[in-house]
Amino acid sequence: LIVFIKKQLSQNSIIRVQKLKKLINNCFVKIFLGYATIFIITFLELLFGFWILNLKNSLVLALIIAVIDILPIFGTGIVLVPYGILNIISNNLILGIGLIVLYLIITILRYFLEPKIIGAKVGINPIISLILMFLGLKLFGVFGLILLPILASIISLLNKEGVITLYK
Repeated sequence: LIVFIKKQLSQNSIIRVQKLKKLINNCFVKIFLGYATIFIITFLELLFGFWILNLKNSLVLALIIAVIDILPIFGTGIVLVPYGILNIISNNLILGIGLIVLYLIITILRYFLEPKIIGAKVGINPIISLILMFLGLKLFGVFGLILLPILASIISLLNKEGVITLYK
């Protein structure tokens, strides 16, 4: 199928398609690295918070919750909030409140850092990245949260490379 399609295209078109493929792959790598950075930051926040709260197995807990956090739809709140509430109900107020405060700190930092990190990795202004993430989430759900910044970065890269001309 690929051979057939290549025969139908001019050499110039094949070069453009290969360039486009390389740009898109590069964009996905940058986004992956951005989310890897967010994963590491969340892991370190959790590890430090658990250390302050003197939780046993802090390293393992932080790693598991950071993995859950990076998955679409889930977040640190799916573990920290119920765990905090259970501790409050069990009269372990310091740990319960500490877990909820840790969740709030991680959430607030993530709202500020994620657009900046993802925007910097893919070459989009952090404010534009934040707007695109919000619009994507509202229009298409969690899938749109990731998809719209990716599409914007691909369009930006294509425009920058001269493959398309939308703006200067």
